[in-house]
Amino acid sequence: MTFGVAGLLFEFLFLMLKLEIHYLPLDILLGTALSTASIPLSTLFLLSTEMAATNGRAVMNILLLSFCVGLIGAVIAFLIWFQVKHSKAVLQYEYAG
Repeated sequence: MTFGVAGLLFEFLFLMLKLEIHYLPLDILLGTALSTASIPLSTLFLLSTEMAATNGRAVMNILLLSFCVGLIGAVIAFLIWFQVKHSKAVLQYEYAG
């Protein structure tokens, strides 16, 4: 259920935000960061809504941490792909069929 919510949030943001600035796909970066931030929130509400309501500062801290981790992970994946996408192995894989 938790990953389903995160996946649906990513797809919704990916379809709604078609932004790209200087070869930087903001739709994927923001979608990944926000869907990663939604994982602890949806897990917390599935486990205990009372605990989520009483620990507001802790919930905000973990949401911010998850958002930053998702954003950093998406940027690192983008930078690796930006370097690898023109290699011969990727070209052979794309045009092998």
